[in-house]
Amino acid sequence: KDKAGNVSSGTSSGNVTIPAPTVKETLDSIPKVSSGNGLYAMTPTLEGWTATEYRYAGASPDNYVTFNEEYAGWRIIGLVNVMTTSGVVEQRIKLIRASSIGDFSWDSSASGVNGGDGVSEWSQADLKTLLNDYYYNKKVGQKCFNNSDNTTTSCSFESTGLNDPAKSMIDEIIVWNTGSNGTKEFTIALTSDFYGYERSNSTGCSKFGGCSDGVPRTTEWSKTSDSSGYHGIGLMYPSDYGYATSGSQTGTTREQCLLKELSRWWDSMNDCYNNDWLKPISNCYWTLTPYGYSSRNSSVYVVEPDDVDSRYASDPAGVLPVVYLKTTVKITSGSGKSNDPFVLSQ
Repeated sequence: KDKAGNVSSGTSSGNVTIPAPTVKETLDSIPKVSSGNGLYAMTPTLEGWTATEYRYAGASPDNYVTFNEEYAGWRIIGLVNVMTTSGVVEQRIKLIRASSIGDFSWDSSASGVNGGDGVSEWSQADLKTLLNDYYYNKKVGQKCFNNSDNTTTSCSFESTGLNDPAKSMIDEIIVWNTGSNGTKEFTIALTSDFYGYERSNSTGCSKFGGCSDGVPRTTEWSKTSDSSGYHGIGLMYPSDYGYATSGSQTGTTREQCLLKELSRWWDSMNDCYNNDWLKPISNCYWTLTPYGYSSRNSSVYVVEPDDVDSRYASDPAGVLPVVYLKTTVKITSGSGKSNDPFVLSQ
């Protein structure tokens, strides 16, 4: 790094070229914090997922990235544990777009299916198609779902969709976990509980013996299971929102926030959501996680400005694309600040 803290691109020293560090190497070298804005170490308690993760937290951490030619248009969630299609838990850098690409349904359906409110199964969700086809391929003149009974609106991704350099950095061997809380009541769930639910074998409607709409529910999504509709673009998890809080140094601490039910941060826990960079500015953002502990076949978790709740899949909500980066992606410059974002290269 230079004296300003910027990461230099590959430089020459005599006849030796020093390569730019990968994103993981850069995060490894950043000092970790225990309060305020910054990068926090976190050790999961889920069996098989024990490697220490690093999560950016606080109201305004320096985690901005230029990606897809969008200057400071994306942010680093952190270095997280993921399963690969080879069945091994590894670590990857996780990025999220800093602003929504629009308000759309997670899924919609005809009125004869779940009352038109959609189906809570990601492998066949309308939003999965929107992200991994329309958005991925910069399509124009599309019809995107934005309400119940298969209601659509015109949509175009010519200006916001992914370019080829961005596509080349996305790791497509990642298995996305689509589990849910199943038979466990979500209103008593801490952030760590959601982390476990997301990676569990429980699905929506588990408490009631399965969903009545006849659609099989799955708990994983990958190129192996969805070879025709997978390009590695998903959404955040409820736990990503929870772990993004720093709490306050003078009020409710991060530790206290993480010991409070994630669905009840609205209840006198304003230090938790006000110091969380994933807090929506307005409305709410979709997550990847179907709502469990319910007979409803069409509900999905959303991140709201002050907590995590659920909505019918057909409701319009903000969409923040999320991707995992290949381990070879490097940081060639930048400090992560909004006016000096990290710049990536292959």
